[in-house]
Amino acid sequence: MQSHEFVKRHLENGQKARASREIAIYGQEKTDQTVRIAKMNLAIHGLSGDIREGNTYYEDRHKSLGKFDFTMANPPFNVKGIDKERIKDDPRFSYGIPRADNGNYIWIQIFLNSLNEKGRAGFVMANSASDAGHSEKEIRQKMIEDGLVDVIVAVGPNMFYNVTLPVTLWFFDRGKKNLPARSAQAGTDRKNKILFIDARNIYRQIDRAHRDWTDEQIEQIASIVRSYRLPAPQASRQAGGENGKKYQNVKGLCKVATIDEVKKAGYSLNPGRYVGVTDNGNEDDLPAPRPDTFYVYAIKCDDESLYIGQTEDLKERWKQHLLGIAAEWTKKHKPVSVAHYEEYSSREEAVKREKELKTGFGRKWLKREIAAGRARQAGGNFGDKIKKLHGELKGLTAEAHKLEENIFKNLKKLDL
Repeated sequence: MQSHEFVKRHLENGQKARASREIAIYGQEKTDQTVRIAKMNLAIHGLSGDIREGNTYYEDRHKSLGKFDFTMANPPFNVKGIDKERIKDDPRFSYGIPRADNGNYIWIQIFLNSLNEKGRAGFVMANSASDAGHSEKEIRQKMIEDGLVDVIVAVGPNMFYNVTLPVTLWFFDRGKKNLPARSAQAGTDRKNKILFIDARNIYRQIDRAHRDWTDEQIEQIASIVRSYRLPAPQASRQAGGENGKKYQNVKGLCKVATIDEVKKAGYSLNPGRYVGVTDNGNEDDLPAPRPDTFYVYAIKCDDESLYIGQTEDLKERWKQHLLGIAAEWTKKHKPVSVAHYEEYSSREEAVKREKELKTGFGRKWLKREIAAGRARQAGGNFGDKIKKLHGELKGLTAEAHKLEENIFKNLKKLDL
C-alpha cells in the first residue's frame, strides 16, 4: 500500500488514477490465514496482488531469482531450526549457508537474490545481524565488497507493535556498482561507499510503549538518502520541488563510509561505529539531580569497553568524564555515551549495585541489556518492572485474540 501511495504522489496531475497499474505486487506467506489477510488488505485499498502460500525457506513460489525491481520485508528475527540440508543447493543462497543456527542471513540472501540487475531491497533486520561473526560475517563481508549494501539505518526501540527491541533497516542496491561515470562527476559516486544513519533519537512518542515517525521525520531521513544518491537538482525534484542540498556528514546522525573504513571496522554494519556522537554526548537525556537519589551508571567507550560508577549528579559526572577528569579509564579510553543507568534511594544501595555490576556476571548481564536495547531504565527494582510488563502483555494478548476473531469473521463474510 505504501508503494502504491508513493507512486501516486509522484505521478503528474491527472495521472494519479493510473498508480495501481504502475506496480505489480507479489508476495509469499507461510500460512493460509495470513495470505487471506494480505489479499483482504490489498482489496480494501483497491489493489490486487499475486500472494501465494509457501514456506519461503524451502519454497520459491514466484521463481524470484533475479526477478524483481523492489523487495520489501519485515522477516522474523533469529529463527532457529531451519533444515539446511534442504536448502544447501538452492541458488538463492549464493553467498553460502551460515553455520550458526540462525535464519537472519538466510533471509538477507533471499531478499538480495530476488533483485534484478538494477533492483533495490529494503527490509527490517535484528541489530545482532550488523555485527554477527564467523560464517555470518563472511557472508556480510562478501556482500559489502561486492558493492551491494547501500544504506543502513539504526532505529530505536518500540517502533513496531510486535518487536520492542531496537532494529536496523538495511537497503541493498544492485545497480549502484554499474553507475555511469557522470554520477561521480555530479558528486554522487556510491560504488564503494555506504551511507550510515543513526535515527535512534528521531521519533514521536505515542505512549509509554510505542513510538513512530511523523511525516516530517520520514522526510528528514529520506532527504539525507536522496542527497547521498542524487545530484542536488534531481533530489530537489524528488522532494516535491524543495531545494535539494549536497550531501554532508553530520556528526551523530549520518556518515558516508568507504569500503576501506568498513573493512577497518571489521565489516560492521552498525551505524554507531561510524556516525559518532554529538559534541555534548547524551547530556540532555540524563536526569537532573534530585534529593535522596543516587545513580549507578555505565559509560560506553570508543573501544567498546564499559566504565561503571555511581554518583549523585549524573549530568555533572558525565561532563567530567568527557573532560577526562572523572576517572583514569575514561581519560585513556574516549567516552561515547552513558549506555545505562539506574536510580537508588540511598548511597549504600548504589555502592552495592556498583560492586555487583563490576563482577564478571554483572558485566555480562549489562552487555546483554545494552545489546538488546533494554538498558538505561531508571529505577533499580527490575522485578517490579517485569511483573508490570507481564500484566500489560497479558492485556495486549487478550486484545490481539479479539482482533484476530473479528478479522476471521470478516474473512468469512468476504469469502476470501
